[in-house]
Amino acid sequence: MGEACYRCSKYMLVIFNFILLLLGCGLVGVGLWLRLDPSSQRYVDTTVELQQYYLGTYVMVGCGAVMVLVGFIGCCGACCENQCLLCFYFLLLVCLFVVEVGGGVWIYLNKKDVAKYIEEGLTEAVTTMYGKDDQEELTKAIDSIQQEFQCCGVSGPGDWVLSEYSTLISTAALPDSCCKEMSQGCGNGKIVSGILPFDNAIYKDGCGVAVTTAIERNYVLIAGIGIGVGVIQLLGMMFSLCMCCSLRRGNSKEYVY
Repeated sequence: MGEACYRCSKYMLVIFNFILLLLGCGLVGVGLWLRLDPSSQRYVDTTVELQQYYLGTYVMVGCGAVMVLVGFIGCCGACCENQCLLCFYFLLLVCLFVVEVGGGVWIYLNKKDVAKYIEEGLTEAVTTMYGKDDQEELTKAIDSIQQEFQCCGVSGPGDWVLSEYSTLISTAALPDSCCKEMSQGCGNGKIVSGILPFDNAIYKDGCGVAVTTAIERNYVLIAGIGIGVGVIQLLGMMFSLCMCCSLRRGNSKEYVY
């Protein structure tokens, strides 16, 4: 019974650490994709408050890199039956698990603020920043969002009526990206005497909800990966502890094979 338990712990530890190593590589890849994905960058760059999204991707890449290291140490400790390596591996897993749980709690607590940050950031961008010479990248981001999500303004095209773009930069105009059939100058003259008449040629929905949904979709992806990694880590801690205890009792010498 003792021999079977020891062998099971050893082989399962090697298998789980190999899986952990692969998951670490996957976590690094997903983190880099979320950080460098052009679509995500367009959403995040519209407001300063959403820059914390980038912080989350850096943490994900860092955790993935540590997981690769931990998986390698675990495999070496199990194959070599080294008690010091196994104890060090167990402590690393515990620390990594605590950091991931803390990060998950932080994401959950701040998820409710995402919609508020997006609405505030987009409102500021639409009313005071869009179309200015020193805001070229932001202007491109807003145009891209409106065309991609087929929306106009934050809550609707009426958000542009009192914006600096329609009152100072391009009088009585909506951005061309609000048009269903986008062409240069298609947004000109859409605002009449400070009022936006009904026009079936422009998008009626606001972009706030669409952008919020796109950002939160990535949070769901992160949460799913985190849960899977956490389960693997708990199993790794359990098997490493079992093998470490067996080595301490001298079972490794008794069951040489």
